[in-house]
Amino acid sequence: MANKSAFRRSARQLPRNTAGKKILRRAVKLSQCMIVKNEEKNIVSALTWGRDICIEQIVVDTGSDDKTVEIAESLGAKVLHFEWCDDFAAAKNVALEAASGTWIAFLDADETLSPEDAAKVIPELERIERETNGRAAVLNCTLINLNDKGQTASTHTTGRFFRNVPEIRYEGRIHEHINIDIERHVIRTTDRLTILHTGYSESAYADGSKIERNLRLLRLDLAEKPDDIITKAYIMESLLVTKKPEDLAEAVGLAKEVALSSVPPDYEKLRRSAIIALCIEYSGNEETEEEALRFAKLGCEQYPECMDLIYLLGVFELLNGNPAEAQKLLDKTEEMLRGDTLATESVVVVKDVFRLFFYQMQCAQKLDDMPRVIRYATLMLKEDKYQKGIIRPYMHTLISTGSSVPELIELLSRLYKIAPDLPKTQEGLKDKLFLIAAAKDIADNPQAVTESAALYQAIRQLVTPEDIAFLKGEANEI
Repeated sequence: MANKSAFRRSARQLPRNTAGKKILRRAVKLSQCMIVKNEEKNIVSALTWGRDICIEQIVVDTGSDDKTVEIAESLGAKVLHFEWCDDFAAAKNVALEAASGTWIAFLDADETLSPEDAAKVIPELERIERETNGRAAVLNCTLINLNDKGQTASTHTTGRFFRNVPEIRYEGRIHEHINIDIERHVIRTTDRLTILHTGYSESAYADGSKIERNLRLLRLDLAEKPDDIITKAYIMESLLVTKKPEDLAEAVGLAKEVALSSVPPDYEKLRRSAIIALCIEYSGNEETEEEALRFAKLGCEQYPECMDLIYLLGVFELLNGNPAEAQKLLDKTEEMLRGDTLATESVVVVKDVFRLFFYQMQCAQKLDDMPRVIRYATLMLKEDKYQKGIIRPYMHTLISTGSSVPELIELLSRLYKIAPDLPKTQEGLKDKLFLIAAAKDIADNPQAVTESAALYQAIRQLVTPEDIAFLKGEANEI
């Protein structure tokens, strides 16, 4: 009887579609919810983004002994207290029970939206209400995991906004998820909203307590469900994060089991992560490189729009002597990366775009495509202009393929502060000295073309008496 009553209550809150009748819907009212423990460093930013767009902010504290509760209350949040029982879903559902809005925003304390994106939330929810005739239940958006430098470490889509009805609740002791029936409800995805997440930066895991907690709860789940492939996948991910040699063997074993298993549609991302992990762990070793290639091909067959797998397969094809095929795959990777669409979820490519350009340059070299060699060398130098292994072949290729010394100086001036009319700075001197050293290496090479010596002399002449005086002045200050 209780379940039937709950169903009736939820049904009353869902719009009814009657033939020929216009459905009248209330305006979106957003409740922000979160669970916290010792989040005094994050709680201000966690609440600030939603203050102007939410009708209420509900914070469920699970046992903080810092100033989290005090700060949250001072910002106007409603704080509830929950006795921790090793169950994230139970704590989150307490917040949902207290929420009165028509929609929920459930972000963690280490997740936030920019003011610009926060202003888009209500219009976006109203738009999908109209487009789906009120049937939308979840709005997915982009989540960017940031490293300690504030740079993108990985990206994926996630459902942090969902309709507030009793039938939608969290499940799972850890890695909790909403129990949405994807066959009954509409799930929409937008590229207009981006959540920034700092919780997976190296500093966030520095003491290891978060990983240990996750592993402990996951192993409790696995003891109850020893054959559950999803729990095994989550254990794999936690073990890979620890970076401990003793955890790696177990992680690889679990990854192989997950990669070769079928998983529910909602968890394909975990299987994809397992395949990527195997590609990475098996690469760079002659004994396992065939396995790396096998899993990369398997991954691309199963997930043809996964940028990371396309990239990894391209790298393996290059290393296996197939530069033409590798170039096609790496070109597709670059196209997806520049497209910046929701299909470009990545944990590999976004960490090191430089390596993508490096492999592109290698393909071009093997295919004797000098314009592409120059293009990718230029892109790499824009990423890091002090790469000796790039600048020397860059200069050598240009001078060997007919570029005049003045033309090459002009190209270099677009990357380095070497123009004579620029103010004298430490960076400018460093640029000139770096190029002089690179040009000398080229000129001293027995295979150097005649023009290499002229290039070396031309770059030397870029150092002016004013540069020397500036350099002496800097030395005196030191």
